[in-house]
Amino acid sequence: MKNNVILHTPEEINNIAKTDFKSFKDISMYYYENNLDYFKETIWPIIKELKEREKKLAELKSQNISHRNLPIDDNLPEINRNNVTNKIIIKDRNDKIIKKKSKKVIFVYCSIILVIIAAALVFYFLIYNDNYRQAVRNLKDKEFKLAFSKLSLYDTNSQQFQRIKSKYFYAKAGKEFEENNFRNAYMDFIKVNDNDEFYQEVKNFINRINTDPIIIYQKGIEHINVNEYDNAFNEFKKIKLNDNNYNNAQSKIFYINGLLEFNSNNYQSANDFFKQVNKSDEYYSDILKKQPVIDDYLNEKKNEENNKIYAKYLIKMADDIQDEYQLMSEKSNYYYIKNTYLSKLISLRSEFNSYTYEAKNKDKNLIEFKKIIVSWINAYIKYGEDIVKYYGYSNYNADQMWSNYGYELYDDKDTGIELHDKLLKKYKSIKNNYEFN
Repeated sequence: MKNNVILHTPEEINNIAKTDFKSFKDISMYYYENNLDYFKETIWPIIKELKEREKKLAELKSQNISHRNLPIDDNLPEINRNNVTNKIIIKDRNDKIIKKKSKKVIFVYCSIILVIIAAALVFYFLIYNDNYRQAVRNLKDKEFKLAFSKLSLYDTNSQQFQRIKSKYFYAKAGKEFEENNFRNAYMDFIKVNDNDEFYQEVKNFINRINTDPIIIYQKGIEHINVNEYDNAFNEFKKIKLNDNNYNNAQSKIFYINGLLEFNSNNYQSANDFFKQVNKSDEYYSDILKKQPVIDDYLNEKKNEENNKIYAKYLIKMADDIQDEYQLMSEKSNYYYIKNTYLSKLISLRSEFNSYTYEAKNKDKNLIEFKKIIVSWINAYIKYGEDIVKYYGYSNYNADQMWSNYGYELYDDKDTGIELHDKLLKKYKSIKNNYEFN
């Protein structure tokens, strides 16, 4: 008999449905038997929601769509006690079905992936093995470019590449040889194993590279272009006198020597070598680019040399003037002084004044030294002229002559002993600066 008793609020029933399915089933059966109205109003919507959620879950689980928050149908169908019991336990059954289906899907996906990987490996093995066989056929026909294009497909870091490496370098070297890149071809030919089936062909190529004068000349140029000057020099030295490229090879040797000297800042030596390079040489334009640096150096050296030449000339003139004056002062004969020593001093002064100082950047010390020498020789000449003049007097007296003219030469501040001391200091300074003994 139904007593319409209500023991749970709707909120409590909702919480129980979410947390304790077994208790919710018992409560549902209780109200279904004792208070059908309350069951229809409160419990049935929850059961219906569970029913709809499980239905949706069955449809959407395979699509990986979340089963949360599924919509609830407000229409209440006819229900009997057995149906209620069956609908309440639907969640457990569907969960098991879904788990089984998920396992099947995962298994299928894994199987597909493994099949793809296996197929890729088989494809890789077949294709690359086929490339290797084709490359070997190409090498036998000396089709180096085709062979190299196939062997280049291998990863150079792989173990498989290590097995085909010798043929890879043979193909690469043959391709470079055909492209007239003899330097690189030689470097790759020597990497081929001596037990390779193509090694005899490799030896033939290497022999051509080392003996053919045209190839040797070209190989030397390739060494120059990568700054391998010693190797280039050695290649050009192999060119014989009767070879067509002999003169061109000699021009390249002069260029290499000049370049090495230039890079070592030996510009004079570099210039000497560069002068012997043919103007038609392809590297002559490089010489023209370097020429301003060389010219600046040569001009500076020329200037230094001109200063040194002039300094040496001034020292010599100072010595000659002093010698002539010394001889003149030791002679008392009027005719010797007039016709020999005085005339020599005058001739020295004329030569001294006409000498050209050719340095572009002149040494100020040398210019000052010249002025001192000019004042000095002028004083000596005046002294000699005064002696000659005094000799013309009828009442000649040597002591009186020295008293009147000799002391004047030594005592005068502009022409005397002070000027002589100044000249000696500058004389020693110039000799030290220009390292004259």
